[in-house]
Amino acid sequence: MDEPLELPHFDIDATVVKRLGEELISDEVSAIMELVKNAYDADADWVKITISTEGQVPEGMVYAGTAGYITLEDNGSGMTYQDILTKWLVISLSSKRDMKARNETTPKGRVPLGDKGVGRLSTQRLGRQLELISGVADREEWNHLAFDWADFESHVPLTKVRLQQRITPKKAKQKGTQLVITRLANQDIWKKEAADRFRGQLSQLIFPYKQHRPFSVYLTINGQKHDLDEISEDLQTQAIGRYQFRFVGGQLLVDGQISLGKLRGQSSKEEFEKFVLLDQGQDFFSFLTDSTANRRYFLTGIKPQKKSFFSFHRQLSFDKDFPGKSLASDAAGELVVANPGEFFGEIDEYDLRGTESTEEVFTGLKQYQSLVKNQVGIRVFRDGFGIKPYGFDGQDWLNLGGGQTSGGSFYGLRPNNVIGFVSISMAGNAQLKELTSREGFTDSPYSRNFMLVMQRVVKEVSEVLERTRRSYLDYKKTVAERVTGFKSIAEPVALLKQTSQQATAVDARSRQAERKFNDLSLTVKKQVDRLQNEPLFAAAGETASLPLLREVEGMVSEGAKLFAEINVILDKAKKWEESATYVSTQVANLESQLVQFTELAGLGLTAEALTHDIYFLLDRINTYTDNFNKQLGRASVPASVYEFMEYVRSFSRDLRKQLTHLAPSLRFNREKRETLSMNEFVETVRDYYTARFSTAGIKLIIETRKDFTVVANKGKLTQIFDNLFLNAEYWLRERQKSEPNFSPEIKVEINEPVVRVSDNGYGVAENLEDTLFQPFITAKPAEVGRGLGLFIVQQLLESMGGDIFLLQTRNALHRRYIFQLNLDAAIQS
Repeated sequence: MDEPLELPHFDIDATVVKRLGEELISDEVSAIMELVKNAYDADADWVKITISTEGQVPEGMVYAGTAGYITLEDNGSGMTYQDILTKWLVISLSSKRDMKARNETTPKGRVPLGDKGVGRLSTQRLGRQLELISGVADREEWNHLAFDWADFESHVPLTKVRLQQRITPKKAKQKGTQLVITRLANQDIWKKEAADRFRGQLSQLIFPYKQHRPFSVYLTINGQKHDLDEISEDLQTQAIGRYQFRFVGGQLLVDGQISLGKLRGQSSKEEFEKFVLLDQGQDFFSFLTDSTANRRYFLTGIKPQKKSFFSFHRQLSFDKDFPGKSLASDAAGELVVANPGEFFGEIDEYDLRGTESTEEVFTGLKQYQSLVKNQVGIRVFRDGFGIKPYGFDGQDWLNLGGGQTSGGSFYGLRPNNVIGFVSISMAGNAQLKELTSREGFTDSPYSRNFMLVMQRVVKEVSEVLERTRRSYLDYKKTVAERVTGFKSIAEPVALLKQTSQQATAVDARSRQAERKFNDLSLTVKKQVDRLQNEPLFAAAGETASLPLLREVEGMVSEGAKLFAEINVILDKAKKWEESATYVSTQVANLESQLVQFTELAGLGLTAEALTHDIYFLLDRINTYTDNFNKQLGRASVPASVYEFMEYVRSFSRDLRKQLTHLAPSLRFNREKRETLSMNEFVETVRDYYTARFSTAGIKLIIETRKDFTVVANKGKLTQIFDNLFLNAEYWLRERQKSEPNFSPEIKVEINEPVVRVSDNGYGVAENLEDTLFQPFITAKPAEVGRGLGLFIVQQLLESMGGDIFLLQTRNALHRRYIFQLNLDAAIQS
């Protein structure tokens, strides 16, 4: 009789589990955070993280004596042997997921953060060997489990992986869990600067405001205790703007406080004192809220504040004031607005130059700047734990930098000057689900609406700041008009000329008066000296007049000095007429440039509209061509017709290619920023120009010494290189006309953080070296160029935080010819 067959069942190769852990956890910080969250879910009050790269695992452990270890110890509820057997050792089985489904909480009222059942796999990112020691209250044993992740690589069934288990005694009141990780995967990350970087990254994932931290995290690396960065009250007092928001009951509430320091902007200290500090901003506040005097930019809903400058309040309805909301299906299958759940947060804005009290609060400006830079960014926390990548390492998920790259003002919120948080919870925001990799939220109607609300927060704050900025500019102009009576630039120019003419007229008389005072001073001094040195020869009344003569001597001497100073001022005043003429000429040039810019803006809008229309026309041409081609298939037609049809298709493809190159530079695509390899980007641009340059035999050479990645708008970068390449092409073709054997070349050198662009043309004319980047400066004929190319390049680079300049290096013709683009600010962190 045959033996009974074993019942069929699934099993799994152990390597799959190891591979799963490697793919789910991106780095050591994420791995540590997964284990810290497990301690939180176990109702721990604290967790201690100890990292030692040289210490040995103590006696009593399975891997005792092993050099280098990481331990995580907490005082949570712990696990029984049965818990370890039926829960911890079962991959992807999560009792926490069941708790969430039943809306249950832990004894301390916490909603578990984990629900994937794979957090324990993160330990393999840290080290090869793992020991688990856990126990519960009212039991007198520690449950001890140990295994080596290397055993998962032996291609055996998961159930055959060898585990070591033992039980050791403990006191009944003791509880908690300890993980001991050995055979560390990367010891270098826990040493020197790398250890400081890890501490900083871990700090970013723990709620920075101590009063809101759910429990304590203690970190020790190689015997040195590390405090995780906190946002102290001292630091918050230095904020020049504090913006708090709350999304609750279908309403968005935004409350902000702006200090006087926010008005300083880029103005000088003297100007700031004159217009703001003199009366603590009272006069400007009146102007700011005056709908008549400040008709274009006046603010409502703001109140003056003694300790700051003013506060504002905004309240918006989620149903009525948020167009573009995403919908989701409810339990009945009907589409409803996807409410992301209630949350709150705060954004604090800092001036890295400090405030008047910075030196009093901190040991120095550098300490203050270091504290700000270590915590910069707006981060999202769920129950006190950060969610990557939002605000992590300065990641600008709210696109605050967009204000800088699209003409935003100095007064707007900027990613490098704000510290903030958004606090969500598992209980209140369960629909905001995180990716399995823990790198952000899954894309859903709820996460999209969460982003919509946060973008509105930024918009409301930015609008107040922008209107305040514009009002301040108008206020300074109004004060100047009030004090001087000037209504236009022509009036002070005329006054300068008039004063200069008056100074010229009185100059001769003033100098004559100075000479007379000097002569009189000399005469009086001689008389005083005679009376003092020869009193016996003085007349009867002369000695009595000596005190009066001394007083007269002092007055005359002071008068002589005064006239000398007046004459110095008159010398300068006589030149005011020339200065006034220069100023009026410059103003006239600016007004002329403004007219030309207006013409260009109109031309740009026309080009943009035309481009959209051409796209539609091309689609229609392709559709008609395809339909016509199908009809031709049923008839006998000459070959020339098919040739013509292929020509139409080819022409359409080429034209679309040209438009595709142009499209990123148009306004509707200029806000999108991408991560770009500089070498790959320049290669792409070269591909576009290959056919064009080949007609002139121009070689475009790319030399990459050290490539780098930038986060930038592709359209802006395209415009920058377009202007540089087209400018080079023009002058290379010009040289080619007079030198038939000339071999034109354009060279691009990439070497982080700069890109250098040069050509072997004539180079830059010496008379243009200092004015090259000003608008409407060009050596080309008027019908060829307007002189805007390099000016546009400079403006685009400045909007990205970069710059461009002409290197001092000269070519064989003794002309400067190398442009250097500094892209340091755009480099991806």
